[in-house]
Amino acid sequence: MRKNMNVKSEVNMKENPSLSKSKNLSLLQCPKRLWLELNRPNLVEEDEDVQARLAAGSHVGETARGLFRGGILVEGKSMDERIQKTKKLLCSHSSPLYEAAFRHKKV
Repeated sequence: MRKNMNVKSEVNMKENPSLSKSKNLSLLQCPKRLWLELNRPNLVEEDEDVQARLAAGSHVGETARGLFRGGILVEGKSMDERIQKTKKLLCSHSSPLYEAAFRHKKV
């Protein structure tokens, strides 16, 4: 039986912590892996399996954009930039938004 792990975090606060599909999967795989990704990203080793999962995720996104055509891909250099673009697009467009970014209570 798996123990509930409480891993204390020293999250790098250069940018507010964000929740993403890949971070959620890291947490489900191993809470210590997520801690490492957030606090010591230079120590994370990405093997061929990780690269394959990232490629599959990209493929899923491309497929979704193909199914729901006419949308807008939200891009930006930082999470804050993507959040601001998402807010503006939600107010000005009714098209689907791809990779939209949100923040709720600092997450």
